[in-house]
Amino acid sequence: MEAQQQQAEKPLKQAVKRGGVDLSLGAALSKKGAQGVQQVQETVRKRTSEVTEDGIRKLWNSFPSQIREMQSLHFVFAKQPAWDAENKIISVEVDSRVMAEQLNSILPRLTKYMRDGLQNDTVNIETKIAESHLSSRDLTPKGKAQAMAKKNEKLRDLCRRLNLEFA
Repeated sequence: MEAQQQQAEKPLKQAVKRGGVDLSLGAALSKKGAQGVQQVQETVRKRTSEVTEDGIRKLWNSFPSQIREMQSLHFVFAKQPAWDAENKIISVEVDSRVMAEQLNSILPRLTKYMRDGLQNDTVNIETKIAESHLSSRDLTPKGKAQAMAKKNEKLRDLCRRLNLEFA
């Protein structure tokens, strides 16, 4: 069994030569050597730069020029996003689910733009839908009638004269 394993490993250990060019992985790595490792380390250093709120603000305000075709999203960028430095998350609050869907459609592009501008690959962006004031209202016909009756004294009197229950 060991003989079969050694025989299977033999081609991997030997360099593959075709037309006088060494195509083995080991040869390719040895050619890159320390220079390739140094380039990778420099890239890692570049992409974990310190993120500041000022840097986020500048990039955030300049992004609408990148999405001229989506004018409806431009007002989202008028409000500054929240920055969670500990988790490296930029939180964007939008007013509706429709706006969240539109923003999510360009989210990969926005994330790449922010990461490239900040030179930090650990930054993420999340969208949140703002709590609506309308959600606390009772939108049933009875609830609407009660709300109108509270605002209008004459309507309340009319409801009492007609013996309506909702007022």
